[in-house]
Amino acid sequence: MTPTQRHPRKNFRAAYYIMGVSRLFLPSAPELQRLERRLASLSPTERKRVRDRGDYYFRSDQFFDASGGINSREFRDKKVHRVKTSYFLDLYHPLRHFDRSLRFHYRFGDKSFIPDKPTFLKARELCETNANAITLKLNKVRHFCFVRDQQSYESKRDRVVWRGNGKQVQRQALVERYANHPLCDVGQTNDQGDPRYRKPYLTMEDQLRNKFILSVEGNDVATNLKWIMSSQSLCVMPRPTRETWFMEGRLIPDHHYVQVKDDFSDLEEKLRECMAEPGRCREMVANANEHVRQFLDKDMESLISLYVLDKYFALSGQAPRLGLYPMSAA
Repeated sequence: MTPTQRHPRKNFRAAYYIMGVSRLFLPSAPELQRLERRLASLSPTERKRVRDRGDYYFRSDQFFDASGGINSREFRDKKVHRVKTSYFLDLYHPLRHFDRSLRFHYRFGDKSFIPDKPTFLKARELCETNANAITLKLNKVRHFCFVRDQQSYESKRDRVVWRGNGKQVQRQALVERYANHPLCDVGQTNDQGDPRYRKPYLTMEDQLRNKFILSVEGNDVATNLKWIMSSQSLCVMPRPTRETWFMEGRLIPDHHYVQVKDDFSDLEEKLRECMAEPGRCREMVANANEHVRQFLDKDMESLISLYVLDKYFALSGQAPRLGLYPMSAA
């Protein structure tokens, strides 16, 4: 029995694509009816949660003009799934519950930016001016991989681990400083760059044998953050500068994760503090697990996605079908 119980990644990806493609041909009515029944049964607290998260992803309440956008019929015919398959499937899934004539703006890919009009995207800058950047649960086959870690925090090694592409400046700073540090097992897996910092690839299971796992932003957010925070290992990272559907902006330093400086100059100091206070570390792991738990209810995730789309079509004056926005707390 392996220390981490989860669906093998290949099987997970295969199931994801089979289900995603099948939705292109299956009627949406049965699923929508099931979600409407779930919506009707929500408690006031659950309704507040849908509204709270939906308004977090789409921060504006201002009316806007969506002309110049694309509708879902054109979106499907554009064949964008040939190059961004998972993005296409993840956006089309909630869109298929709406009238196909409703128009919207979207942007696929890793690059986070602030658009000049409300736009659906995967990641956005963490700033006060990001109201037009509407985060949806896109490319989830890569980013929303959670684990069920059977190892206890105490049974793991007193070491921090990181593997990844070391092309970005922040990641270069990490490997240059700590590639040979006795408390660290960090290294780049890409062929470019200084060969002294290159180390073999480590599986998720290998990394989870350590008490501390580094999460370092790359082109946008760090891909490994979600599975680290669902495990019994403690996430160590600089304060995030970008966020996705995972709401990285709501993560509290030294409550959900151990915060280190952007140049990692205090990493050794923070590790030694953690080793001296295992109880505090277990609390942070539990807090991280609690943050993850809100993303595990598939129906709630779908209802929040529908709320975001409904809000978009309502504020753009396009007579949305579902009427979720605004949602009463009663």
